Amino acid sequence: MFYFSYRDRVNSAIAGGERTRQSDIAFRNQINPQWGVIGRWQHDIANRQRLDSLLGLEYGTCCWKMRLTAREWLKSSNTRGSTAEYDRGVFLQFILRGLGSFGDDGGRSLIEEITGFREKDHDNF
Repeated sequence: MFYFSYRDRVNSAIAGGERTRQSDIAFRNQINPQWGVIGRWQHDIANRQRLDSLLGLEYGTCCWKMRLTAREWLKSSNTRGSTAEYDRGVFLQFILRGLGSFGDDGGRSLIEEITGFREKDHDNF
């Protein structure tokens, strides 16, 4: 799956009507029945800065799935002329099929955020 979006809008609530121009590119691809890759890149075109980037690898069997992702995201808003600050993280996620989950989404929000589709218990395993 490949996803691309472009956002171009003018914020009329701010004097002078500040313009927002952003792009978002994401993908999820199964290499074979067990292995898959995921990625996302968000960019602020108007301010010429990266907002969020993620690259990950998935491994799944009949009973569990594991995701290892590396992510870098904008920590502080970059005003013109200042340097952007980024946070970085490496995340490891285990999903046990059929045993339930803790929290509202059971760890599925990562895939939903990347692909825009809700991952179900019985799908994509």
